[in-house]
Amino acid sequence: MPPQFLEKLKPEAVSPIVAYMCTEEINTSGSIFEAGAGNFAHANWARSKGYKTNDESGIATVDEIAAAWRDIMDMSEPKVLDNRQAAMAEFMQ
Repeated sequence: MPPQFLEKLKPEAVSPIVAYMCTEEINTSGSIFEAGAGNFAHANWARSKGYKTNDESGIATVDEIAAAWRDIMDMSEPKVLDNRQAAMAEFMQ
């Protein structure tokens, strides 16, 4: 990355949101934030419908993954994951 870009991503460019999140006036937990270059945003992640193996062990083969790759990567109907606990619980079903 060019030095002028890296300069905008220094810890000092990120630390204001970190410091604010350490205050008692905020009750946000389990969130994702983007910070740097003067920009601060609440972000989230999304999951594709994906693929689930039918194998009882829960272990897919490489060939299964290869065959399901299009489904794994298809973000045409993403599910927004608002918190990591619920996301993990749903994923493990």
